Amino acid sequence: MYPTDQHDPRAASGSSTGWNIALGVLIGIVFFLFMGLAVAVGYWWGYRSAANQNTQVQVNTQSPTPQQSASPTPVPTPSPSPTPTDIAGKYKNSSGDVEISDVTEKAFSFSIGVGSSGGSGAVDGKAVRTTSTVATFLQIPDESLYNDPDSIFYKKKCKLTFRFSEGKVRVSEDDYACSYWHGAQVDFNGTFAIAKKK
Repeated sequence: MYPTDQHDPRAASGSSTGWNIALGVLIGIVFFLFMGLAVAVGYWWGYRSAANQNTQVQVNTQSPTPQQSASPTPVPTPSPSPTPTDIAGKYKNSSGDVEISDVTEKAFSFSIGVGSSGGSGAVDGKAVRTTSTVATFLQIPDESLYNDPDSIFYKKKCKLTFRFSEGKVRVSEDDYACSYWHGAQVDFNGTFAIAKKK
């Protein structure tokens, strides 16, 4: 019924399709390898060229000092920081005040009082200076609570950081252990402006 010597076209196209796919994949791999090699050579050439370039210095024959052709980056002038003794005084904001006294190069005494409709708080102590504009106060609120594993103050110390700049002090309360000295709805955080120099 069908002639036996005829060739099936589906069989030939199936095997050539497989070869076409393999050839396409091979061409894609070669293309990506070539592109990767081109990028690597370009990077190496650019790096090598940049390494061989030197900063040109123009020499003015009328001036004994050589001058660089590129202008140097300007260096900002630092703003003056308080000297170790000029931070003493009373600082205020809407929630309370901070009083700084007995200032030395290494430490100072302080007293903080804050309050709002949610409560009040007060603490005083001695802060140790880490720089001329930064100091920290670190204290165990209550020795018995500090050593009590059932206490929220167990192995916790109150840490206050004082940062001085331009007639202001910013107080940061770094641990909830400082809540030993104030109500739950107030804290010692804030920026206080100088009200009266000592």
